[in-house]
Amino acid sequence: MAFLFFANTGNKVSGISLSLLTFLYRFASGSEAFPLLRAARPVHYKSLGSSKNERTGTMKYLDLAQIFSAHEANHPRYHLDGLITFSDFGPFENPSYTQLDRTYAVSSNNKAFLPNRLGFSIFGTCLNGKDPHVRLEHYMRQPNGWVPGESCLIFYQLQCVSDREFLQPSLYPTQRQAIESMLQDLCTHGRLEYDDVLAAFDNGNGQISSNEFEASRSSAWLNAGSAGNWDWVIQPIYLYDTKKLAVGVPFPTPECNHGTSGPSEKQKDNKGGV
Repeated sequence: MAFLFFANTGNKVSGISLSLLTFLYRFASGSEAFPLLRAARPVHYKSLGSSKNERTGTMKYLDLAQIFSAHEANHPRYHLDGLITFSDFGPFENPSYTQLDRTYAVSSNNKAFLPNRLGFSIFGTCLNGKDPHVRLEHYMRQPNGWVPGESCLIFYQLQCVSDREFLQPSLYPTQRQAIESMLQDLCTHGRLEYDDVLAAFDNGNGQISSNEFEASRSSAWLNAGSAGNWDWVIQPIYLYDTKKLAVGVPFPTPECNHGTSGPSEKQKDNKGGV
């Protein structure tokens, strides 16, 4: 696992020695990101062929659900992302499923985690790209239903390079906050109107481009003439337990947007998904 070191008003937190919940809620409730002093080299995990194999991390589905619910109790503007890996699909179980096939991206913006909601729906999208917007709680509640195994919370690190110089990265608890910070930097250095760029970005479904700059949900670049050339990358960071962070992608996979805010009624029948 990779370790990160954070600075907070002069007090260094090494290897996430603070309680996970205290650390996370300070991020979730604040409007500013904590700067990273040092980020470890990205780590890639092998895809597992057996449903019984799990990482040694301590975060399970109930831990993730508790974090989601506590975050949403404050009626936040931004929503958290996470991953749930199912150790058993019940009647749909197949030993050939890889860990990629077993893992679903979920958002705290689901009725099961929102306060004062009548429903209990949890929509998730499989990382293999074949099973989008599945009602996970429907299969988890059934007799001999899907069994959630390890889970993780996703944070987002914004990295910036200016004329080959690496600037100090920042860490955000939500993808949207990282995107907005990236666009703000782009507009500042490019002397652009932030509100106009953000509106065009949203209207373009997370894409905007011109001759001088381009931005997506995961990266951006700017050629600002005398102000220099700028590049930004948003890197997901996976929290699997209270002491360890995984940096990079959790399993070998094509590029996948983990942001899953807002469920869709369009669903695909795969592993019994509705």
